[in-house]
Amino acid sequence: MKERSLTVALTRLEDIGIIRRVSRGWICIQPCEIWEITKVVFPSSYISLEWALHYYEILDQEIHVITMVWLGKPKVVRNRYYIFELHKIKPQLYFGYNDMMIAEPEKALLDTLYLRKKSK
Repeated sequence: MKERSLTVALTRLEDIGIIRRVSRGWICIQPCEIWEITKVVFPSSYISLEWALHYYEILDQEIHVITMVWLGKPKVVRNRYYIFELHKIKPQLYFGYNDMMIAEPEKALLDTLYLRKKSK
């Protein structure tokens, strides 16, 4: 397929809900979970902070930003559907997540306290 034809085809598939563009060069076939996306696009990170606390039903407000922790430089990646916030953490604090790369509830709370206090 030519590049232009592929772009048109992908746009049409996205418009009818078969695929979802996650980031430049990354597309998922619906339905896809946030943790599945982050494991592929940001393999050295784990989901934490408010998003993880919402996942475990500790926070009941809807979370629109997927907050993650990793050892790399802090950055924000935005697209049509998601905002991914990646926070840097010290190597000795990089633990406490499950095989879906979501922080355990206690670790998510600790990360939130550590990173939000640090940013003030």
